[in-house]
Amino acid sequence: MPVREGQVRLYVAGLRILTVPGHARPDDRTQPLPGILVRQPVRAGRSGAIVLRQALALLTGEQAAMPSPRSADGMLACARQYLPGGSAELLEAPDPAGLLQRCLDTVRAGGLALLLWRALPGSREVATGSPPSSPSGAGHWLLLAGVEGVWQAPGPGCPASACALLVLDPTLPPTWGCGHNLHLAPSPTPQATPVDAPWTARTQDGNVHRGYISLVLACRPSG
Repeated sequence: MPVREGQVRLYVAGLRILTVPGHARPDDRTQPLPGILVRQPVRAGRSGAIVLRQALALLTGEQAAMPSPRSADGMLACARQYLPGGSAELLEAPDPAGLLQRCLDTVRAGGLALLLWRALPGSREVATGSPPSSPSGAGHWLLLAGVEGVWQAPGPGCPASACALLVLDPTLPPTWGCGHNLHLAPSPTPQATPVDAPWTARTQDGNVHRGYISLVLACRPSG
């Protein structure tokens, strides 16, 4: 049988894509993710609390009432509190190839990740209707919704390797009928350091800017 290949997207467990991204509840009903239907844009300083609530809803099926953590350590403590028997760890983002593999392994294992994104000062942007996800130099949190990779047949129906990350940026509106609103891919010419080797972030309507991921909060459910 000849080898065939193509591009495939693998989304995190529990994500449901109807009109807006939602999560599967224990009673098999679908409920929009927390913060998705907010009319006002989420401020960058509130992004951590929003994406953490979204992550816990996907991992547990429940929307938890929780304090609003203001630091990465606070988010880690909340994740461990609401995921008894699960795992949550905070780590500095590795090189792009390492981060892509880590995210792919995490999604395959039924988990997800929260990514601290920092836009590069002075990066060129191609504005086509959507604002950049954060001012240059500022940082805010993104929710990993899936990975994009190459699939080969014969073989398992999931990517053998990842080439891009599919994320939900709470500071941007959700995309109708889609599980992500931002596509992150390593820049074509990676260098030695994260600042020299930024990622390219592209919204669904073509707005492009560059930045890097400085921290990752990886979470997996119990069992």
